[in-house]
Amino acid sequence: MRIDIHVDGFELTSQLRVAVQSRLLKALRPFAGRIQFVDVHLQARVGRDQAGSYSCEIVVNLRPSGEVRVRTEDAGREHQRHRHQRFE
Repeated sequence: MRIDIHVDGFELTSQLRVAVQSRLLKALRPFAGRIQFVDVHLQARVGRDQAGSYSCEIVVNLRPSGEVRVRTEDAGREHQRHRHQRFE
């Protein structure tokens, strides 16, 4: 299973890469035979209105049915809000 990790707004350290890969491998292992690849997009938002805001989008490409997308956003500890979306 190929896992590609992309970041925007911060550095992708080796520790973060290992943490993301190990958690995804553990979660997706039962479906490994159907997964072609996984794209992970991590973003730290900057700016006056978005300071401390993060988002994560995971796209799993499945055989033969297409892809599943999951996205979550965290606006910081004071205003925690999470949105999860699944697209087929």
